[in-house]
Amino acid sequence: MNLNTKSSFFKLLAIPTAILISTIILIPGSGYAEESPPVTQLPPLDTTQPPNIIRVPGALTSPPPATNPNPGQHDSTTGKYLNSAYSNLNVDTLDRSSVLISSSTVGTSSSSRSGLSVSLERWNGSSWELFGERRTTSTATNSAVLKYKLPVLKGYYYRIKSEHWSMNGDHKEVTTVYSSTLLVSS
Repeated sequence: MNLNTKSSFFKLLAIPTAILISTIILIPGSGYAEESPPVTQLPPLDTTQPPNIIRVPGALTSPPPATNPNPGQHDSTTGKYLNSAYSNLNVDTLDRSSVLISSSTVGTSSSSRSGLSVSLERWNGSSWELFGERRTTSTATNSAVLKYKLPVLKGYYYRIKSEHWSMNGDHKEVTTVYSSTLLVSS
């Protein structure tokens, strides 16, 4: 074979090329890149929230932990002066951006004075904080009631923390009641 001619040169390259093409055709998988496993497309990561936070629609924070198994009430059959304490929290149905607070203390017939102190608390995502001013009332009877309306910020969870007391002379019985948690949706 004379390598000085063009046709001889192409004949020399044709033999290895024919062998390579035959190998590719006859042996499956040779000469091809391996197929990669399917790729699952993940949704974009929300970096505005810390991980493991569950939000209820209309809430700006995660829900608070569960509180008292009997929220909003305290009944005592063993108290000498304090008979019952109650607190309730509702969204005002007219403007939906205010809450209605209702709380009462009932003393026994042995009590001469009763009272209560009510504060609204807001859940900030990690702890309860005072929202608004604490209100207090006291009566010279064995029962006391406190009711009022308070504007709030939407998107937060709220609860009432109320301290109730009944007394006779210098002897006083006190209890703290937490209402159920209420979400004021945005």
